[in-house]
Amino acid sequence: MEVVRLAIVGYGGMGRVIAREAAGMESVALTAAVEPDADRRLAAEEAHGLKGFESLDELLDADLADAAFVATPNKFHADCTVRCLKGGLHVFCEKPMAMNAAEGERMVAAAEEADRRLTINFSYRATGQARALKQAADEGLLGEVYFARTGWLRNRGIPRRGWFCDKEMAGGGPLIDLGVHRIDLALWLMGYPKPVSVTGVTHNMLGKRLAARWGQDYGVEDLAAGFVRFEGGAALSLEASWATNSEWREDMYTYVYGTKAGMAHRSIGGKYDFEARVWGEMGGAFAETVLQPVSGPSHLEAFVRSVREGTPVPVDPREALCVQRILDALYRSAETGGEVPL
Repeated sequence: MEVVRLAIVGYGGMGRVIAREAAGMESVALTAAVEPDADRRLAAEEAHGLKGFESLDELLDADLADAAFVATPNKFHADCTVRCLKGGLHVFCEKPMAMNAAEGERMVAAAEEADRRLTINFSYRATGQARALKQAADEGLLGEVYFARTGWLRNRGIPRRGWFCDKEMAGGGPLIDLGVHRIDLALWLMGYPKPVSVTGVTHNMLGKRLAARWGQDYGVEDLAAGFVRFEGGAALSLEASWATNSEWREDMYTYVYGTKAGMAHRSIGGKYDFEARVWGEMGGAFAETVLQPVSGPSHLEAFVRSVREGTPVPVDPREALCVQRILDALYRSAETGGEVPL
């Protein structure tokens, strides 16, 4: 197809972000938005001149789209995705994939049965620094990878949109919201090893008190941490927090260690600026270097190209399903106090 007709399902924060990006792409025709909230629906119509629908059924009956970006609250990711796939649409779904792995499995099965494209928005893979590190890892710079650590800590960063802090709507707190990005990035750089067991803890020490200051209920963790073991002996440690007494406003990091070298994808100065560093035995001596960013398409651009040309999707949904299984096990381990086999 020359142009992909794209619908936005859920015109909230990320729905608006993707709509703005799509509006500037020649290969995309932004045609419709599904949004039950009347004010948001009107905003979508006025911003982009598209057709607003109150329900997903109305969109599917109208035959106005070839693909959909699903940006609803997490609780509705699986249902909306499966319905879109069965309705003949390709789907680009916002992270996390779903509320749990069982829902993710339904999504993968529906995509395979409908022969439609499905991908998840693990957007930090698309940074130039992450691409540079992945290129170096694929070229064998690290040697045998045996350990990694990854995390995203905020000292005061609880989302001020109610559903993010509602476990029934979100599935969890910073682990499923922030940690999901860093887990995927670490596994991607490690070559997506197969997890065999998980241990996790969650805490809620500051969240309820801080959220109460602006009258918001808070029913999820404010900090989570865990440890994942993989086939072959490699391991990953991780942490994620919306509210903790850490140093930086935003502290995002992923370190991967191999027998030849190590690498890091790291935020700079507590902001959304990143650097990519590698170090190890180079030319007979231990050395360190900063990699230059590698340019490439955004996830939306790569998804649209996949729909148009049959190229691979930017994130294999089976990799997203692996992340979802790790999330499930981390929460289960935190509840039971023991290691969870996978």
